[in-house]
Amino acid sequence: RKLEQKETGLELGADVFKWLYLGESLQYARYNLDWANYIWHPRIKYAFEAETRLTLSLPIFDMGDGESISAYLSDEFTYSFRLSEGVRNEVALGLSIPIKSYLEANLGWRHIDRIHDFDSDAIEAAVTLIF
Repeated sequence: RKLEQKETGLELGADVFKWLYLGESLQYARYNLDWANYIWHPRIKYAFEAETRLTLSLPIFDMGDGESISAYLSDEFTYSFRLSEGVRNEVALGLSIPIKSYLEANLGWRHIDRIHDFDSDAIEAAVTLIF
C-alpha cells in the first residue's frame, strides 16, 4: 500500500512540566490519496499546514541512569492554510523507550479523525531524534 501523506516541517516545542509537552509546527504536506475513500475531501495534492501537539507522558518503568520507559497520550490538531480550516485531529497512545540521550523509540496506536471525512486507526512505530 502506498503512503497517503508525507510531511516535511519544523516543530518548536517545550516541556511545560516534566509530564507535559506543547509544540507547534509548520509543515509542507504532500497527499497521494485513494479518492474513492475520501468522498468529501478536497482533491488537493499539497498543502502548507500548522500542527499543534499536546503530549502527556508518565514514567512506568525505571531503566536506571535517569532514563525510564514512559506511557504517552498525545493529541495533534492540524490546520490547513490552503483550505483555511482544520483538517485532522489525531489522538495517539503508546510507549516511549529511550535508546540514547538523544534517541527514543515509540510504539503505539493512533486514531486519525479526518475532519468532515472518515476516521481510521493505525499501529505506529517511530524513532525520534532529540536535539
